[in-house]
Amino acid sequence: MFEEISVSQAELNVILSKKESYILDFKSKRIDAGKLQNHFVAFANSDGGDLYIGIEELKSQGNLFRVDGFSNAEEANQMLYQLLQDTEPAVEGVVAEFLITLNQEYILHIVVPKSDKVHYNSKGECFVRLNAQSVKIKGEKIVKLAYAKGFYRYEDTGVEGVDIEDITSSKFLQDYLSNVNSLQDPIKFLKRNRLLKDEKKSKITVAAALLFDEQPQEILSTKCGIKIIRMQTTSKDYKRQQLSGIDVVNGPIEIMAKDSEERIFEIIKNSTFMINGGEVEVAYPVETVHEILVNAILHRDYSIADDIHVTIYDDRIEIKSPGRLPGNVTIDNILDAHFSRNPNIVRIINKLPNPINHDLGEGLNTAFKAMQSIGLVRPIIEEIDNNVLVTISHEKLKSYEDQIMAYLENNEWVSNKVARNITGEGSENKIKRILQNLRKANRIEVEDPNVARAKLRYIKKRD
Repeated sequence: MFEEISVSQAELNVILSKKESYILDFKSKRIDAGKLQNHFVAFANSDGGDLYIGIEELKSQGNLFRVDGFSNAEEANQMLYQLLQDTEPAVEGVVAEFLITLNQEYILHIVVPKSDKVHYNSKGECFVRLNAQSVKIKGEKIVKLAYAKGFYRYEDTGVEGVDIEDITSSKFLQDYLSNVNSLQDPIKFLKRNRLLKDEKKSKITVAAALLFDEQPQEILSTKCGIKIIRMQTTSKDYKRQQLSGIDVVNGPIEIMAKDSEERIFEIIKNSTFMINGGEVEVAYPVETVHEILVNAILHRDYSIADDIHVTIYDDRIEIKSPGRLPGNVTIDNILDAHFSRNPNIVRIINKLPNPINHDLGEGLNTAFKAMQSIGLVRPIIEEIDNNVLVTISHEKLKSYEDQIMAYLENNEWVSNKVARNITGEGSENKIKRILQNLRKANRIEVEDPNVARAKLRYIKKRD
């Protein structure tokens, strides 16, 4: 049995006022179950989303929507069965519930999570979301989707035309074996650590090249370096004369990470920064730049032919890495997620006595806390096109109250848990007091006073 929830007219109006998007779709109860499965698969293959069945568009009235729900939950059984059982492989973590309106109409609400697998409908077809549509993809696009999710690992791909001896005799492999106190023969080490490919183990993998080749970018068919760009402006719409310089850093991963970090802080030390017309002294926590840079290097999608871009503006640093977030990692859960697109690279680097990396969530938590400790706002993580962009801003941290109210400018509600995520404050009681103070100041109110305290949500004070 699926949960059945009665909704008020006000709650229903909020749903109907939403616009269909990359993560939201309304469908008529009369939709063919096979066509609905296309949208279900598309959400799972993309960033997840919400499907509402029993809401249809009034095209003659400017994209407005109305409820035309099921008369009971049993009417949707066949549809649910096809979605949950006939999708290959089955999508895990799906939440399905029925929303019951005042007119006793049943709306089927399905929350589809972002999946770390590639899913197909019952016909073997693959779909992804593109804007507010579900689009079928084939061939190479499915392979790229699998790489993006970490389902196929590009790091395990064999590299053509490279002599294994170039790696076994590499100074960087020799240094690595010495640092981890290993007396293994280099060939044996490569075999044991899955760094050789094909049945005869006659090819090195992409991971081996990235870790131990002197110049990986020269032997791989994709870009894998770091571009460090200095822009003498705060504007994204910069002029050519504001471009102060471009450095390109290459080399094996560990060396590249250390050299890039050193160059970033060298540029910051030797630069003049102008914010709001005045010269200011700019400083960023070493931990923040280090963790975000290393995360970009270790978790980027190396199948994409592009470098990591580090752009140093007068008021911020932007670090853009190729590829969207891997597996089931989302913007919302990234601080708690433990997933790697390149697990072999991460594991081998982590064996070093003083490794450059932490777990994905652990490292980013360190970066966020370091910013908060010197009174600067938390980094912003975004997915833009086929990249992950992290912005480290030189902006003073607002009060918790101001951060919560700023969040409510763009979101319908906030809870204690959400407020803790926004502010980085770990104390539930402290946030509780702040929410109470905002209520006393008539800046927020409880959305529904009848729910349990643990489920309280707050909205901006209504006029």
